[in-house]
Amino acid sequence: MGTVLLVEDRDDVRELIRDAIRSAGYELECATTWAEGWRLLTTKAHDLLVADVRLPDGSGRDLARRAVALGKRAVLITGHPNEVRRAPPEITCLRKPFLMRTILKAIEDHIGPPPEITPAAVDALLPLTDAAPILVSPEPDLMGGTPPSDPCLQ
Repeated sequence: MGTVLLVEDRDDVRELIRDAIRSAGYELECATTWAEGWRLLTTKAHDLLVADVRLPDGSGRDLARRAVALGKRAVLITGHPNEVRRAPPEITCLRKPFLMRTILKAIEDHIGPPPEITPAAVDALLPLTDAAPILVSPEPDLMGGTPPSDPCLQ
C-alpha cells in the first residue's frame, strides 16, 4: 500500500489535502514542521512526501531533496512558484491553487493507485475532486496556536 507523509503548516490546507488523500485510499501521516517531517521520514516507511515549500522551520525543497536521497518520491506544493524552478523527475511541483484531483494524480503517478477503492470511498471522494481549488494566500496563518501531537487528527 502507498504511504504518504504530508508536511503542511497551515491547518486549513492540511485538512483539505488530508481528507482527499485518505478518501482516495492511501495511508497518510501528517506533520506541521520541517523537523517533524524529517523525523518521520527517517523513522517510518513512507513512499511519498507531500510538502509545502515554505515551512515555519525550514524549506520543503530541502525536505524533498532529502526524501529523494532516501529513495522516496516527493510532491512540493506552493503558493510561491518562483521559489521552485527545476526539479528532478522524483519531485513534482504543484502551484496553489489546485484541484484535489491534481494532487491525487501526482500521488498516483509517483506511487501507483491506492490498493482498492471501495464504492463508499468513491462517493466520499467525488465532492473533493470536483470542488473549488484550494485558495491560499502567501501570508502565514494569523490564528496561531499550538498544533496537536497528531496533526492529521484535527
